[in-house]
Parts: sequence; structure tokens; C-alpha cells
Amino acid sequence: EFEFSYSDDRATVQDFDSSGNVIAEETFRNLQRDWVAELLQVKSISSHLSVGLQAELAQQTFRNQNLRYEARTAVEYNLFPYNEATRRELSFRYGVGVTGFRYADTTIFDRIRETLPSHFIEGSYESRQPWGSANLSAEHRSYLHDASKRATELNGELSVRVFSGFS
Repeated sequence: EFEFSYSDDRATVQDFDSSGNVIAEETFRNLQRDWVAELLQVKSISSHLSVGLQAELAQQTFRNQNLRYEARTAVEYNLFPYNEATRRELSFRYGVGVTGFRYADTTIFDRIRETLPSHFIEGSYESRQPWGSANLSAEHRSYLHDASKRATELNGELSVRVFSGFS
């Protein structure tokens, strides 16, 4: 998987005198270039259980990341057999790995680079039916050395087929 986004926003701020004439003008620019490349390899070891490896490289201007890399291993259990995965899935994943950062500027913690051990737990439900599809997922990530540095996400999507070819 590969994603790329580019954003170049500009705003001009002007100061005026009492007659309405421009006496000062300053333009601010916000340039953001982000990309992420991800590779995922999964092996089923039973009809409900699988193991996998994931690698990710990314750059995110907004997050001060010249380069972020992640390497993780994970185990997944799906309540439904994998041969039903094109129709429905209720799975739970746990993984551990390492996340490294090469920052564009020194952080508030006086770091220009760091590599941290991390882990995550995720649950997701997906259903694809004749009426449409529904997806719901929750993920919690944190660093193994400091659980106070964490992120939790909840995502959902619903698509309803109104009639054939239109949803």
C-alpha cells in the first residue's frame, strides 16, 4: 500500500492605517508533504488464527517526521473462519514491534532521532452483505517503555445499497 498527499496553503495578513491604506503585509505558507508505504505479510495457521509481519516507512511534515519506520509482528484471531472473510469478519489482533523516528527539527524532548519499542491491540468487525457493508474498528497503541504516550482510534463506516449499482 502506498499513499501520498501534498498541501500548499497560503494566507496573507494585512495591516491598515486609519485611511484604509495597507501599511504592512505578510504572507504565511503552510507546506505539507506526506507519504506512507506499508507492506503486510500474513500466514494463516488455522481456520481462525494467523500470524503476520508488517513494515512501514513514512514521512509526515506536520508531525516533524523526516522518516518514520515501523516493524511489527502480530497474531490475529478471527471469530469466523477465514473462508468467510469476504462476507464477514470479527477479528482481534495483538502485536509488538519497534518504531523509529528521524525528525526534521529537534523535538521538545531535545531529540533529533529515536527508536522505541511499541505494541498495539485492535479489534475489528466487517460485514459485506447484499444490502451493503458495515465496518467498525478500534485500536490502542502505546510505547512499552512509557504507557502514558498512547493513541486510541475508533473508526466506522456504513454503506447501504439503495438499488443495484447505487449505494
